[in-house]
Amino acid sequence: QGLGDEILSLSILKDVLEKAPHCSIECDHRLLEIVARSFPTVTPIGRQDPPASETDRADYTLPVWSAARLFRRSWDQFPQHSGYLKADDAGVSAIRKRYEEKAKGRKLVGLSRSSDSRGGRLKTPPLEYWRAILEDPENFFVGLQYAPQQQDIDILSQLSEAGFYMDPTIDTQNDLESAAAQIGALDAVVS
Repeated sequence: QGLGDEILSLSILKDVLEKAPHCSIECDHRLLEIVARSFPTVTPIGRQDPPASETDRADYTLPVWSAARLFRRSWDQFPQHSGYLKADDAGVSAIRKRYEEKAKGRKLVGLSRSSDSRGGRLKTPPLEYWRAILEDPENFFVGLQYAPQQQDIDILSQLSEAGFYMDPTIDTQNDLESAAAQIGALDAVVS
């Protein structure tokens, strides 16, 4: 499972905590602060190989995706929510302020258009398919792409009526704290 899978699986953690009010979760080291902030009763542990010694002392261990068999057995068991991960408020405010200056009153819309996974090309529509979205003059687009290609950035900038900005200060691969704050600063995300 990749990092994106790990982030998605964290949506099940709230359900796990209803049954086990305190637990430890082994996760990618880039997620430690986000998990700690989002789930205060959880002890996040940076993933290691072999697993951290804390898992040896656990009463039960379970891969988080396996919890889906217990808590997501049908579509109606997927709760409506407005998010389950919390970005740093100060980071969100600082980024929002910078982007609002660039957007000049337009809606801030994050755009992530391709997948970097093995099957990613099958899930990635051609840039031309984004034209209708990008031509909306009411939106200022912010690139959220993981490892973007300069050619894609150039094309998106040309297609965008109101502007397309790829923030050089956000390292979406290594600094998930900043990436989460960036997403939190936006009005919407299209993916």
